[in-house]
Amino acid sequence: MNIRISQLPSPQTSLTGAELVPIVQNGQTVQTTLTNVATLLGVSSINFGSTGLTPATATSGAVTVAGTLAVANGGTGQTSYTNGQLLIGNSTGNTLTKATLTAGSGISVTNSAGGITITNTSPSSGGTVTSVAATVPAFLSVSGSPITTSGTLAFTLSGTALPVANGGTGLTAGTSGGILAYTATGTLASSALLAANALMIGGGAGAAPSTTTTGTGVVTALGVNTGSAGAFVVNGGPLGTPSSGTVTNLTGTASININGTVGATTPNTGVFTTCTATTFVGVSGGVFT
Repeated sequence: MNIRISQLPSPQTSLTGAELVPIVQNGQTVQTTLTNVATLLGVSSINFGSTGLTPATATSGAVTVAGTLAVANGGTGQTSYTNGQLLIGNSTGNTLTKATLTAGSGISVTNSAGGITITNTSPSSGGTVTSVAATVPAFLSVSGSPITTSGTLAFTLSGTALPVANGGTGLTAGTSGGILAYTATGTLASSALLAANALMIGGGAGAAPSTTTTGTGVVTALGVNTGSAGAFVVNGGPLGTPSSGTVTNLTGTASININGTVGATTPNTGVFTTCTATTFVGVSGGVFT
């Protein structure tokens, strides 16, 4: 009877493995069980190398893969996590390490399922200052800048003059015996040496003052020989009522008492309280008292 295998009926119930099946062995047809055939045809061994994966069941029959895929094969090497954990590269063993963010000064970290919240807890003025630097004008120098942790800022004079606009002179040197004067708007300069016992004279716009020589007598008269208010001052004392001397010209609206020698001009009018002469005096009018 010629019947093909495909013409055989399908099993009516689930196979148990004890069913007999024919096989050819050494040129002869023999029988065996379905379980033995499956054993002969099954996987004898399985190896996943360094992937970290292993067979979870026997290496024969249906094989189920288990284990954890290693970092070297593109895995993480991890199987569980807590909220907020991140995978951080670890050079030790070239692995990935689970870690959470650590809060710093003025910062809070809140871990949640699938999320991380970072909050600035510093005052609204801006947080913690990590660096302080100083900038100074040209007439000052600063050392110790910037300060990133702790330290001292030291200020010294640089040798550059403080500008006039900032209350300085703009000068680092001047003439001995001279004075400061504005030679232009906002510019001070040192004048030349001012002569001793001399009067200072303004030089006008754009020029420093100078002096003119008057002699020590003028200085002495102005500084020592002071008269009454409104009186002239001369070398030797204030100008009072002369008691002697020669008058060459005399003009006035009030009575004048002359005790001495009248010079080239002889008065011919006025009131005389005393008149002394060595020769005859002709009088054509007047009042004698």
